[in-house]
Amino acid sequence: MRWLRAHGTDSAYVVYFGNAHMPYYGIDAKNFPDPLDQQAGDRLDGFAVATVTPLNGVYVSLDRLRACA
Repeated sequence: MRWLRAHGTDSAYVVYFGNAHMPYYGIDAKNFPDPLDQQAGDRLDGFAVATVTPLNGVYVSLDRLRACA
């Protein structure tokens, strides 16, 4: 949260494996768009964050992350 605020925002596109409630930490978490929704991907504007589990392709397809990169 501190990093986001230091960069002028409290929102980010989040891919997260866990059960923490992002608003509890002051984060306005936005969902990544579906990888087949090119228009939504093109409209992404802001920071994207992901935890290690999805970045290793566990529980979340790496194609889903690549589509939004």
